[in-house]
Amino acid sequence: MCMPAANATLPIQHRLAFWSQIYDLGKAQLPALTTVSSLALAAAAYLAVPVRGLGFVGWHRREIMGGAAVLAISILPYTAVVMMPGINRLQELERRSKVTSAAPFMEQEADAGITRWETQHSVRAVSLTVAFAMSVVEIITC
Repeated sequence: MCMPAANATLPIQHRLAFWSQIYDLGKAQLPALTTVSSLALAAAAYLAVPVRGLGFVGWHRREIMGGAAVLAISILPYTAVVMMPGINRLQELERRSKVTSAAPFMEQEADAGITRWETQHSVRAVSLTVAFAMSVVEIITC
């Protein structure tokens, strides 16, 4: 999810509130979905039997599905270690913006934090996309 560029014209309080809504939606869904999909991919890796006649993918079915499972589950520690400090700071800025008028430095910090979050979120999205692509290739090929 990305914040539309039109948000740059909104007051910082609204931009932070919009970011917070997007974050809360993801937080409510992503951990459970990631855990379930990672377990499903891990089970598929465990149950996969190499098929010699299908080339590289057929011969490395377990490795492909196992790699997809690792990529999928890796977004949880990535979020906790890399993203949470910035998320906590954005949440603090949002709380402060509700009780005080935003100073220019606060607005700059909030915009930089939102941009950083978008970039970090893109890393998570790429990881899940690659995991999905690996599993689809394995399923279609075998």
